[in-house]
Amino acid sequence: MFNTLPKTLTTSVSSVSAITTISTVLIITSPATVSIVTSIAAVSTTISSIISVAVAVSAITTTAISTVVVIPSSISTPACPSQATVTMAAPAAVENFVNSIRTLAHTKRIRVTLFFQDFDKLRSGFVTVPQFSRCLWQTLGIQLTPEQEELVKRHYDIKGDGQFINYKLLGTVRSVRPLTPGSERRLVQLLRRIDQFYRPPDVNEADMNLLVQKYRDPDRPGLLNYLNLHHDIVAIGGQVAKEKELIEAPNTQVDETRVMLTPDPDLNTIFDKIRVAVFKNGIRTTEFFKDHDKLRSGIITENQFVCGLALAVGKEAQLSRAEIQKVVEYYRQPDGRVKYKEFCDIMENAFTIPDLEKKPLQSGLTPLTDQEEGRVMEILRTISDNVRRRRLMMYPYFKDYDRFGRILHFLSLNVAPEDLKLLLRKFEDPATGDVNYPAFVQAVDQEFVGHTMDDADLSQAGRTNTPMKEREATSSDSNVSYDDLMSRIRSIVLTNRLRPNLEKVPDLQVPPQEIFRVPKPGTVDWNNASGDHMTLYGATMDRLKQRSDQRRVLAKPVFQDFDRHNNGHVTKSQFRQCLTMLELHCTEPEMIALEAKFCNDVGFNYLAFLSELQPIEQPKFMYEKRLEEIRQTNVRKTLPELNAQKDFESLLLKIKTKVSRERMRVLEFMRDYDKLRSGRMLKTSFRRALDLCRFELRESEVSILEDRYESYQDPEYVEYLKFCDEVESIFTTKELEKRPLEDVVQFKPPEEWELNKLPADQENRFTACMDRLSEKVRKHQMQLFPLFEDYDRVHNGTVSRSQFRRVLTELELGSLLSQQDFELLWQQFDVKIGGKDDVNYIAFCDMIYKLANFEPRKP
Repeated sequence: MFNTLPKTLTTSVSSVSAITTISTVLIITSPATVSIVTSIAAVSTTISSIISVAVAVSAITTTAISTVVVIPSSISTPACPSQATVTMAAPAAVENFVNSIRTLAHTKRIRVTLFFQDFDKLRSGFVTVPQFSRCLWQTLGIQLTPEQEELVKRHYDIKGDGQFINYKLLGTVRSVRPLTPGSERRLVQLLRRIDQFYRPPDVNEADMNLLVQKYRDPDRPGLLNYLNLHHDIVAIGGQVAKEKELIEAPNTQVDETRVMLTPDPDLNTIFDKIRVAVFKNGIRTTEFFKDHDKLRSGIITENQFVCGLALAVGKEAQLSRAEIQKVVEYYRQPDGRVKYKEFCDIMENAFTIPDLEKKPLQSGLTPLTDQEEGRVMEILRTISDNVRRRRLMMYPYFKDYDRFGRILHFLSLNVAPEDLKLLLRKFEDPATGDVNYPAFVQAVDQEFVGHTMDDADLSQAGRTNTPMKEREATSSDSNVSYDDLMSRIRSIVLTNRLRPNLEKVPDLQVPPQEIFRVPKPGTVDWNNASGDHMTLYGATMDRLKQRSDQRRVLAKPVFQDFDRHNNGHVTKSQFRQCLTMLELHCTEPEMIALEAKFCNDVGFNYLAFLSELQPIEQPKFMYEKRLEEIRQTNVRKTLPELNAQKDFESLLLKIKTKVSRERMRVLEFMRDYDKLRSGRMLKTSFRRALDLCRFELRESEVSILEDRYESYQDPEYVEYLKFCDEVESIFTTKELEKRPLEDVVQFKPPEEWELNKLPADQENRFTACMDRLSEKVRKHQMQLFPLFEDYDRVHNGTVSRSQFRRVLTELELGSLLSQQDFELLWQQFDVKIGGKDDVNYIAFCDMIYKLANFEPRKP
C-alpha cells in the first residue's frame, strides 16, 4: 500500500493544486457557478489536508512534502457578467497573476508565447502594454484592469521606458534538480524499469525518495512536476528501442583482418573503437588526411593528423584528447611527423582484404575441417588431372552459364553428390551464397590466369607466362642508318600532320614540306647517275617542255585517268600510252632515261614528272605585305607640339590650375582602372584616364608624368595614387589630423597671362613701353575699359590682337608704339581662348592704371 502511495499522491497533489489555483484565480460570472466553485474549494481543502497527513505518516522522503493549505480567495461578481476579471492581493499580486496565467495555459494546452510572437515581428521578446493586454484577452479570456496593467508594467518593464514589456518572462518553468552522478545512474536504471512495467514491482522506499527529490517543484512545496517524469520516461524508451535495433541488426559475414595487437592494452582498445566506428559508419579515413598530403607521401604533421582523426571518428568513436594523443605517439616518426597511411590501411582493412582492387578474383573461402579439407584436395587433384589431360577451358562455360553442377556434368567431370556438396561448401561465397567459380577454375586449371601479375607465381618452370630475359638491343642489330631512320620518322609526322608542342612556340617557322619527304622504295639516287644519262635526260625534258608550252597541253587529267588508286603512280606502259595521247613523242633511249629518273617499286611517279614538265609557280603570300600596308596607312603623323611644358613643376602647376578652376576629383577617373585598389595601373590606362580628365596634355607632358610616377615594382605601371594626392593637395592637406598646428595655405591658381615670360633682353623694352602709355593716360585721364568692352561681346575679358591694336589707335596711343612694341604686349598678355591667341585687356588696363597711380578701374 505504501509502495503505491507516492504515485497516487503525485497525481492527487497535482489535481488539488490545479483545483485550488483555479478557485483562487477565476471568479465565475453566475451565482450558481459561484456556489459550485465554493464547494470545490472546500473539498480541495479537505483533500489536501488528508494527503498531507498521509505523506507525513508514510515518511516517503526526508524532506517531507509540506501540507498543502488552499485558501479560497474571495469571490465577487464582476460589474460586467460577460467578462472575466482577475483579482489580486496587493502583497503577492504579481505571483498570483503569473500562477493564474500558467494554470490557464496548462489547462487549455496552449503556448502563450506563440500568440505574443504575432505582435513581435522582430522576435525581440518585447511587446507594448496594449498588445500584452489584447493577447491575454484573446487567448486566455483575462481582461486586465488599469491597476493591473500598471502593476504588470512595473514588474516586466525591464528597459524602464514604460512602453515595452518582456513577455518571455511569463514562460512556464520546468525545474530539474541536479543530482550526484551515482544518483543519476541509479535514476536512469529506475526509469528503464518504469518504462517496461506500468507499476514496477521492485520500487522501494529509497527509489521513491530519489524520484521525489528529482521531480519535486521548488517553487510550490508539496507538488511534483510529473511532466518532467513523463518526458524522461519517453526519452529512455526511445533510447532502449534504438539499442534493441542495434542488437537485433543482422550481422553481415565479412572477412575480418585483425589489427596487429600492440603491447599496450589501452591502445588496442582505442584501435578497436576506431575500427568499429569506421565499419558502422562507412568512413573513408584516407579522405580526411590526403588533403594535407599534397605529394601523397603518406606522412603529415602532428597537428594535421590530430585534426583529421578528430574530424573523421572523433565523435563516432568518442575519442578523448588523451586517446588521440596516444595514437599520435604510436605512429610518430623521429622527425615529428606522423605516418597516417599506415594507420588508415589498418583501420580500413579491419573488415576486408587490402588491395582488393588489384586482386578482383580473390575471396576468402569457407574453412572446413581437416578431414573435409583433405577430401576436397583429393577431388580437386582428380578434376585437375582430367582437365589437364583433356585440355579443357572451363572458365568460359561457367561465365556463360552459372550452374556449377550442370557445367561439371556437361564437361564430363562427374563427382559424387557428397563430393559436390563438399565443393559447394568450400567455394561458396559467404556474403551472397553463390559459388566462386573463378577460384574453383584457378584451383583445378594451372593454365588459367585469374589474377594480376603481382599475385602470380612466375617461378614455376611449367607455366606458359614465365617471362623471358630480354637482350639489350644495339645499333649493330639494325641495317637502317640514322639518317634514313630520321627521314622515315619525319615522313610519318608530315603525313599524319603531327606537330608536337607547336602550340607552345607560335612564332616558330616550320621548314617546307619537301625537306621531309622520303622517296618511295626503289627510287634511283640521281646524284649518282653518269654524265651521259644526265645530259640525255636534260635534253629530253627541254624538248618536252617546249612542245608542251607551244601546244598548251593539260597533261595531268590524262595521267589521273589511269591512276585508279590516286597514289600518284602509273605503270610504265601506262606512262608511254599517256605520252602518245599527249603527242609527246620520245625515242627509246629517252624513254629509258625518263623511267630511270621517275620509276620506283610502286610505279612511275607522274606527279614528279609533271612538276618538272609543267612547273607551277608558287603563289606569293600577300597577307603579310597587306598587313604592312594597312599598318603604314594607319600610322598617325605626329604634329609638332605647341606650348608644351618642359619641366615637371610647370606641368604640375598647369594640372593643378585646371583642377582648381573646374573643381574635379581626379581620383574618380583613375580608380575605375584599378579593380583591386592596389594603387597602381598600367601606363596605357593612365593615359586613358588623363584623357577623360580633359587635361589636354601633349605627348611629352604625359611622358614626364609617367617617368615621375613610375612604379618601383613594375616599370609598366604607374603609381597613380601619389599623382592624385599631389594634385588634390590644392583642396586639403592629407593626414592633417596628425598635424593640427600646421598652417594650411590656400592654393590660388595664377592667371594665365602671368605665366607668360618674356626674354631677359626684352624686359626693359616692355617696361619703357608701358611707362609711355601710362604717362599719357595719366595726363589725359583716359578711360580704357569702355572701348575694350565694346569689342568684348561675350564679356570674358579678352579681345583679339587686331581689336586690341584698333582700340589703342582710337585712344591715340598707337602712335607711341612700334610693331615690335605691339608684339611684346601681345606676348605678355596672351591667353588661349578656343585654341586662338587673344589679349587679356583687363590685365593690360590694370597694369596701366597701376603705373599711372589711378585707383583700380577708376581713372
